[in-house]
Amino acid sequence: MTSTVPWWATALIGIVGTLLGGVVPLSLGLLNRRSERRRLSRAEKLEFYPALIRSANTLARLDIWPAETGDPKELHAAVEEAAENVAFIAPALVTERAIKVLDAARGLADTISAIRSETRPGHSNKVDQRYVQRLTTAVDALRDAVRDFGTASRRDIEIATPYLPLHSTDSERKA
Repeated sequence: MTSTVPWWATALIGIVGTLLGGVVPLSLGLLNRRSERRRLSRAEKLEFYPALIRSANTLARLDIWPAETGDPKELHAAVEEAAENVAFIAPALVTERAIKVLDAARGLADTISAIRSETRPGHSNKVDQRYVQRLTTAVDALRDAVRDFGTASRRDIEIATPYLPLHSTDSERKA
């Protein structure tokens, strides 16, 4: 009985089979590690993204008077720490939004510090009228940055709907 398959085809089939036998498990292992990294990264993002939003919102809701209600520099430091965590694991688009939150938080903390050092509380702990517009602008800038960050971070963790802040009005601030 004679074979119609050339001798080199048998060797080629053996080599291809050996290569596939080694490549398939290797590629499946790489895919498994990638999905594991993605799962762990998502868990970290679900921790770090809301932490940045919470710390920024705490600063945005800080009462100006009495000054004992909180130190704006400490609250800004908490925002900065949360932003550092985000910058470490987030893609560039989300990190850019976190930087904007950090910049707006710095602006608000500086505004609150200036109001506290340059003025005194008005009747019922009201803010001096000369600073109300500056304060309102700084709070609005932080809230807008938080809203943009929230939407970008939700998109990163595959939530299609935009971020809706719980504190969208300024009714609790004494201005």
